[in-house]
Parts: sequence; structure tokens; C-alpha cells
Amino acid sequence: RELNGLLERGVFKIIDKADVPTGTRIFGSRFVDQEKHEGTEKAFEKSRLVSAYKDAGKRSILTQAPTIQRASQRIILSLAITIPNLHLYTRDISQAYTQSTTSLTRDIFIHAPTEMGLGPDAILQVLLPLYGVPEAGTHWFKTYHDYHTTRLNID
Repeated sequence: RELNGLLERGVFKIIDKADVPTGTRIFGSRFVDQEKHEGTEKAFEKSRLVSAYKDAGKRSILTQAPTIQRASQRIILSLAITIPNLHLYTRDISQAYTQSTTSLTRDIFIHAPTEMGLGPDAILQVLLPLYGVPEAGTHWFKTYHDYHTTRLNID
């Protein structure tokens, strides 16, 4: 399911190894398996394709994205139990990083995972943020922020 979603979204294109510029690093890729909602009735297994481990190029790009701090989470939860009829909700966005509306600003090439069944000369050129790409969180935050400020008119 993960792989089909990535292909449908156009996260990467398949190219021949000979088409990769000389001297360009080709990163590995792998699927990371995880059980979501472990120990509950809703538990299910999930796989995520990750890439670009030990990326020396990340020193020259912004790799942090704003996230809520643990202390802020605790304050919100503490307040929630004191306010009558207040309901909190969480959302899990499927393949969030790959839904970013901005493209990568540098070329990233990865070896295709064996699960794709491609030949040894098949390389994937990553076009959209993918888990493991250092700047993926920044791209996702921009998409998230733009949606809330432009489409929902939240300042």
C-alpha cells in the first residue's frame, strides 16, 4: 500500500543508473515496519519507505520544522480535563510528507527497494519529500501552514 501510494503521488521517477550524473551519491532505501496503535483493537502494521540516511548535504539546508513541544502538549492536556465538555482530537495524515506542495530543491537519487522488483540498474529520482530526506519536515510544514492560512483563513 505504501509503495502504491508513493507511485500514485509521483514521489519519484524511475531512471536508469547511467542517467545519474557522474559523482552523484545514490542513497540506499528501505522499508521501516511499525505497528500503529499497538495493544489496542485498532492495531495494524504499517510500512514506510525511508531514504537519505547520513546525508552530508543536509548541512547546507534547513532541516527543522516547527513542532509542538512536549511541555506544551502537557499543558493542553492539563487544561482539557479542567474545561467541561472540551473534546480533543488527533489526526494521522497518511503519507504526510509526500503530500507537500513544494518540490525538493536538490537532486536526490536512491536505490530502488527490492520490494519494487526492478532490475539492478533501476534508480529512483526523488521528486517530492520522502521520509528520511532531511528537509522533508520543512516542506510539509509549509504545506500545512499555507493550507491553514490561505484555505481556512486562520492567522
